[in-house]
Order: sequence, then C-alpha cells, then structure tokens
Amino acid sequence: MYMKYTFFTVLLFFGLTVGAQNTPIGQWTTHFSYGQSRTVAFDGSEFVYSADKNLFRYSVTEQSFDVFSKVNGLSDVDISLIRYNQVDDYLIIVYDNGNIDLLVDNNFINLPDIKNLNTSGSKNINDIYFFNELVYLSTDFGVVVINPNKKEIKETYVLQNASTIAQINSFTNYRGQFIASSNLGLFIVDENQSVLQDFTKWTLLPNYKFVKIASNTNDYLFAATDTLLMLNNTASIISWDTIGNTIDATKRIVLGNQQVYFVENGAASKKVHTYDFQGTLNDEYFIGLNAQDVTERGSTFYIADGFTGLTHITGNINKQSLKPDGVVSNSIFNISIANDELLVSGGRRNEAWQPQNQRDGLSRYNYTSWRYYNQFDNIPAMDTVLDILDATIDPRNQNVILASFGGGLLEIAPDQSVTVHKFNGVLQPFGGPNVFRLADAEFDDNNNLWISNYGVQNSLVVKKADGTWQSYPMPYPASTPEKSAAQILIDDNNQKWMVAPRNVGLFVFDDNETLDIKTDDKVRLLRQGAGVGNLPNNNINCLAKDKDGAIWVGTNDGIAIYNCPGSVLTDGCDAELRIVQYDANAGLLFQNENVNTIAVDGANNKWIGTGNGVWQISDDAETILKRFNTENSPLPSNEISKIVVHPKTGDVFMATTGGLISYRSEATEGYETSENILVFPNPVPSNYSGTIAIRGLTENADVRITDVSGQLIYRAKAQGGQAVWDGKTYTGQRPMSGVYYVFVTDKNGEETGATKFIFHE
Repeated sequence: MYMKYTFFTVLLFFGLTVGAQNTPIGQWTTHFSYGQSRTVAFDGSEFVYSADKNLFRYSVTEQSFDVFSKVNGLSDVDISLIRYNQVDDYLIIVYDNGNIDLLVDNNFINLPDIKNLNTSGSKNINDIYFFNELVYLSTDFGVVVINPNKKEIKETYVLQNASTIAQINSFTNYRGQFIASSNLGLFIVDENQSVLQDFTKWTLLPNYKFVKIASNTNDYLFAATDTLLMLNNTASIISWDTIGNTIDATKRIVLGNQQVYFVENGAASKKVHTYDFQGTLNDEYFIGLNAQDVTERGSTFYIADGFTGLTHITGNINKQSLKPDGVVSNSIFNISIANDELLVSGGRRNEAWQPQNQRDGLSRYNYTSWRYYNQFDNIPAMDTVLDILDATIDPRNQNVILASFGGGLLEIAPDQSVTVHKFNGVLQPFGGPNVFRLADAEFDDNNNLWISNYGVQNSLVVKKADGTWQSYPMPYPASTPEKSAAQILIDDNNQKWMVAPRNVGLFVFDDNETLDIKTDDKVRLLRQGAGVGNLPNNNINCLAKDKDGAIWVGTNDGIAIYNCPGSVLTDGCDAELRIVQYDANAGLLFQNENVNTIAVDGANNKWIGTGNGVWQISDDAETILKRFNTENSPLPSNEISKIVVHPKTGDVFMATTGGLISYRSEATEGYETSENILVFPNPVPSNYSGTIAIRGLTENADVRITDVSGQLIYRAKAQGGQAVWDGKTYTGQRPMSGVYYVFVTDKNGEETGATKFIFHE
C-alpha cells in the first residue's frame, strides 16, 4: 500500500498521483508540505523520514520515494520520531499525541495504547531505545516498554522522587545498567533487577539533569544539558568531561559508526556538531539548516531539516535537499480556485487582525506540478510583501494577484516582473505609514478588481479594468474600535458583499454600474436582529453564493441565508434563519457552531467547515449527506479554515490547521452540452468495486446505462455535471462482461449525448 516514484520524474508523477483528474470518487488525497521534516532513520538501504504529516522512504540507489500518509497506511498525523531496529528489521513511528505505528514488511500495525490512556497529563514520547528485542520509550510520565513481537505494552516504569513523577527525556543501557535521564536527574538500576516497576529500586542522581543521554555498545556514554559531556571514567557513572562549547538546546544525540552527532536546535543557534569517540570535535554544520534529527550512511550523513526536508550533507556548505514537489507549508490561511488552478495563500494574521510577517507566499497547483511565489524561490521583491491572505489570477493576462496584509497589492506577470500597489493615493495605510492591510481581492465579470482595505473608512477599493482606481466609504458604527474589511463576494446582481469582522457585521454595496459616480451608490450594513439584516451573530466568518443566487453567511453562531439578495438594498430583505431537523434534533441551521467556511458544489450541495470537522448538506440544507472528522476520515485536524470545490473535477479542497487535503466528490459543474462524455474507469476492471463516474454532462442530466440489446440496467440523475454508478444492476448483481452504452438527456428531456464503455465481470 505505497506509492513509488523515480526521483527524476517525482515532480511530475507525484503531482499526478496526488491530484490526477482520474482520482476515483470517494478517494482522499493529501497535499502536505514535504519540506518540514522532523525526524529521519536509515534501514541499511533506504532513508525513512517524516515531513510532518507524511512518511517517506527514499532509496539512494534507485533515487525513488515511497510515500505514506493517513490516506494509505499511517494511523495518524504529526510524526515526532522515527527509529529503525536493524536487528529485527522493523520501523517504529511515534506521533505527537502518543500514538504509535510499527512498519513491518510494508504493513502498518497500530499500537494506540498510550494515545488512549485516560489521563490529563502529557503523553509525549521523547526518545526510543532498542534493547534485547524490546523497545524502551522515554515519555513525560515514565518509561514504557513495548514487546514488538506481541504488539503490546509489556510494562511501565513510573520513576519519581517523593511524590514528583519524573519526565523521562531519554533512556539507555551502559555496562549492565539501565540509565534514564529526566528533569529530576539520572535514574540508574541494574538491568537484572527483578522489579523494575518499583521506583525505589532505582538510584537517583539529582545533580545530573541531562536533556539527552546515549551510549554505544558498552564503551561510550554521552550526555547534554547546555553543554556536551562525555564520561571520562568507565568505573564511575558520575564523573564527566565537558567536550563541547555551550549549546543553545540539544534536540538529539545520535551515535554513528565513527562519530557522535549532537543536533542543536535552539532559538539562537541551529547546528549539527560531530565528535569522535574520544571527544574531539570533527566539524559543525549550520549554514542554512534547521536541523531536527540526523542519521548516518557510511561516511556521510543526512539531516531531517525543518526547512528543506531530507538534506544530504557532503560538506559544510554543500547540501542536497531530497523531497517531492508540494505546498510550501502546512500553515495555510486561504485557498481559492482561479484559472482551474488551486491557489494556496500562506500568510497569517492573529485574532486581533494584526500581521504576523509570514513569508510562505503563494503555492500554485495545476494538478501536475506546484509553482511558488515568495522571496526564497523566484520573487525577491516579496521580501517586504508578507502575509499573503488571498490570491487570484487576472483572466486577461494571467497576472497573479496577491493581497498582502501589510504589504499592499502585488501583481506578478508571467515573465516574473512585479508591480507593488500601495502608495497610489487610494489604498490607505493602517498601523503605520507603510502598512497596507489588504484581506481579499476578487474580479467581477467586467474585469474590475475589488479589494478589501482593512482598518480604514474607505475599505472597499476597486482597480478598474482600465487600470485606474476608486474607493468607497462604508457606514461603520460609531462604536467600532477600528474599521474592518475581509472577504468580498460579488452576487448575480453585481452587488459587492464584504465581511466586516470583529463584531461589525456585513456590508452590501451597489455602485449602480457607475464606478466613478458616487452619488447613485447604495450601501447597507447588515447586523443581528430583525429588520436590520436578521443575522444570528455580528461576527461574520465567511460568504458563499449558491447556484440559485442565494447568499449563505457563516457566523460564530450558525448560518444565515439571503434568498432575496437583489432586493436587500431596496426592500430591506432580511436573512432566513432556517430551522432544520437532523436525527431527532430540530434547531436553527448550525446553531452554536462557529462556521468558518462554506462552499457550494456542482449539485448545489453545501460543504460546511467548522471547528468540529466538515459537513456536506443537501442543496435545501434538509439532509446531512456526509460528515467527516479525524475519527472517520484522513482529515489531519477538525479545525477547518477554508473549503473550495473545483468545478470541473469535483475535488473538495479543505484547508485545516493540520494541512491541506482533498476529497473527490460526486458533483461537478454541468456543461453546456454532453458532447464529451467520459466514463471512468474505462474499461472497468473485473476486480474494481469502487464508484464508476460518468462525466462531462449537462447540469442535472438524466443518465441511462443499457446493454448491447438496449435493455436498461441502471438509471441515474447527474449531480451537476457528473453521474455515478456502483457497478450493479437494479437487482444488485454485477453485469456480465461486455460493451455497455450510456445515453444522456438534459433536464428538459432532450437527448444530448451518448457513449460506450467496456465492463469486465
């Protein structure tokens, strides 16, 4: 259950595999960052390393990757440590929440005992040590001993001084003694002690509070606090020599065949120190690194780096980054679809709507490969244009448009030439003379670019199609501490809806198709309460327009629906607070839920993202169609920040606090005609039990499948532009092998297309 890619074609094939147009319906795909590596191990032929959410195996000889995730084998996300047992040939993988996987002969075996412990304390696993066919885990609550052959916890040593339980940092065996380093000091006991669970049998040396400790066979013992230490007297455990300079923070101690590696990863310094076994410094590696872990292959070594993934060190200044193509970072603020591509904005702002100086820029995905727009890759001008909160593409010239929360508006041409818009007399600064906080940018059908300018009175700005600018004041309440402006949505009447966060409400603006004449403009502030908008809450998070033109508003207390957006400025249209009944419970739509994002698919179903996962509900909101969370799906987090649906593929992209993932849904946008019908897979394999998709249909078309004699075996209605079939006839049987025909009529009953496909029984 793994995917293999040759190194020379990894950029192409990895993109196609994780997001190909022919991804089966119901299939999940991860789109995580592969540069944020935390740990690495070497099994004699392949390197195994984590990229936060994924696990990779990299073969040096074949120059290929095996890629694992929660979609295809891993039981969890956020890998903290990987170690390989070369004697018994298996890999142990531990996660931030205490979960554990064993990888044995390409099979994953989950050991969730620590994760499932009923305790309010920390379950962190800090280190792994193999000894006599057992695994000793150093945890925040003691030493946990695992028997990997029986796939179970054998015993636990809770070490303490009086009533204070020790946090175990690392564990080793030295000359017949078990040694546990902890925040209370060194705990030492004879390995043959019969009752190791009794902490009174252990000797505590409180003066030696080492962060890490490690031994190599019976000859060498190394430790670290804020200095690097080595035992200088093999007859005494308490006599140490300082062998290195003061270090900022020791992350790991790894003992290789010829030298020992100290991984320093503190706020002020990030290095890898190498010493021989006599305590002599060999070298220090630090240029451009964010070292997290290290492993050895022959005379060279590889670093798990927090910036560049698996990094091969061939000299102090020579390094090679080995990672597939992917999004820059798992820290994602926003996602959008433009020009049939996915745009991932890597900026940030805090709850007080202040810039966070995030430099990840934009990641752009076209289902084949990723492109990047930041100061480190190809746009040096972005050294001062930080916190990208939104992105779009100009449909006329393919310029990439970036809204920076602090640096203004960035326009990048296909030739990489850059224009920064801010000191133009229209965009206004807030928080400093050079701080231009832009939160959103959207094109209307006339190629005018509408921008939200946070913190100022004229918070709605337009860059007109002719390149000139205009801005419009919003009627903020007098009690508003500072002006707010966020997401912009343009409705079917060319009205602009703009979220005013921080308990302000929602603006609706109509320029009356006269951008430079302001006397005929109309604007209204919608707020909580009947007659003034009827919102359930003034804290607005998101907007969405459905296929009927209705405006859906996500708030901190559920969803409001404006079914009459065209009259909201004339007749005082109020929002509908829809009452629904899910299971035995009836109430307002998503009442008491913080609705972060709403997306609409090709069948007009709504995808709702909250702090408790994802819902897909029917077009009328009466039925829950799907419900996803971390327990029943590969979602890396239940905190959903943004959802978008690709109109042509039906992929539902979900940005979470744990990274980006997508789900191939049943619904796509309908086509004008059904001239290019596609059946996937075709031919249908004999062992295929998944969903069969019929794509390229007119909206909500009627689809009939017949055999060669014309006998109807299945009939379906398209979800937008796609119909699905489970591969069974009306009687629940799998059809016989042969050629089958698809006949399509549109929703008006007119035949619009036909095709055929091969089915294997």
